[in-house]
This record gives sequence, structure tokens and C-alpha cells, in this order.
Amino acid sequence: MLRKIARDVQDGSQVRGSFSIGETHFPIEANLSKKGYTGRIAVGVRALRFTVPRLRTEAAFEDWCLGARDIVLKFYKKGQLDRYVGRRYQNGDVLKVYGTTFHLQLEEISGLKIKAMMTPERVLILSVGQDASLLERQRHVRRILMRIFAQYFLPQLRRRVLELNEQTVGKPITEVRIRPTDSTWGTCSSKGVVTLSTRLLLAPVDVIDYVIIHELAHRVEMNHSARFWNIVSAHCPDYKRHERWLKENSNTCSF
Repeated sequence: MLRKIARDVQDGSQVRGSFSIGETHFPIEANLSKKGYTGRIAVGVRALRFTVPRLRTEAAFEDWCLGARDIVLKFYKKGQLDRYVGRRYQNGDVLKVYGTTFHLQLEEISGLKIKAMMTPERVLILSVGQDASLLERQRHVRRILMRIFAQYFLPQLRRRVLELNEQTVGKPITEVRIRPTDSTWGTCSSKGVVTLSTRLLLAPVDVIDYVIIHELAHRVEMNHSARFWNIVSAHCPDYKRHERWLKENSNTCSF
């Protein structure tokens, strides 16, 4: 697959593909290097980003593919590719979500479907179809967890957004949403709609508060100007520490 990707980008096209390790497939987006002779591989938000140099001989293709494979395997061993597949869930896992502890109970049922139930003791019981592959089961679990926790914490986060809004900018907030976004931690529209990423639920509570304040500041300044950051700093003096946490721990905030 790497050789095919390297060949397909040589005409300047953007190419999408995947790299497989066992049963797991990691997405790739590849482009030809603008300089022609330099290449780069990076862990992007949605996919591995390949910048492929101009390759003119079979030996060059072979060398590049071997080097690219080694780099991707290093990323994999360091856990940097987990964002593309989510964590691997097992029966008995303990989940810390928005500062609250949940216990995961996985059961197998016939067929391909998945059923979910939350007990008053915060035990999340997931019944997963045994006819699905391991990778499919993990994806099903990830999707259902994101949906359940978004529903579970939406009322609490809505109250927190309104509370922080009252303490800070005091502008109208029309709606609060939780969405499974990967590229942003949150957004705030000019109409006062605050959207928070489901991934944010896995961050520390003070970091979540910072992201909320960040988005609320956009009700005053719809940009990232000096005036915007002055508003953020006035209400969250330690915001740079929270920004640093988000950058350094982005890979761990994935269901």
C-alpha cells in the first residue's frame, strides 16, 4: 500500500489510503512535496500526513517505503496512532469521564447489534454482537460510549456554560451542544451556540472550564486577537497551562 501511495502522488494528486498493523487500519493522506526532494511524515488530526518526495527509480521507491514503514511503526509503539482507532476496551475497564468514574461491563450477544444500559451505580453495561470482528466491536463500543456520555453530561455542561457565562462575558447563549469533533475542542457561533467536543469530556475539569471560557470570549471577539486573549486571561489567568495540556495530551483524549 505504501508503494502504491508513493506512486499515485507523483503526478501531484492528493491520495488517501491506509497502513495496516494486524487487524487495525490507520488512515493516510498523502501529497507530493512542493520542493520535490524533501519528505515528511506526521501524525495529523484525522490521518497520518505523508509528504512524499519526487521518486524517480525503483530503488528510491523501495528506500522511501522502508523508511516510511519504520517511522509509522515508531509512532504506533509510542501510542501516537491511538487517536485513529480509539482505545481498546475490555470488560472491567474503569473510565474517568468529566471527573466521574464509570465501570464498563462488556457482554457478548448473538448477531451484530450492540445494546447499552447505565445502572444507578454508574456501571455501563454494553452487550456487543459476537459475530462482529474485533475491530468492528471496538468501533461500535467507541461510538456508543461517545453518544451515551454526550447525553449523560449535556445537562451538566449546559449548566456550567451558563454559570461561567454569567461570571465572565454575560452574553446571550442560545444553545449548548456536545459533538464528536476531532479537529476542534470547541466552537462558539455568532448566534451564541457553544459546541464542545466529546473528546473534551476526557480532560481534567479545570481544562474543560478553560475551553468553555475560551469559547465564551468569542461572544465578544470572534477572532484570536490580542483583545480576545486579554478577555481569556482576565477570567482564566492560567490559560497557557491549560493550552499546553491540550496540546501535550490530545492523543489521550479519545474514546
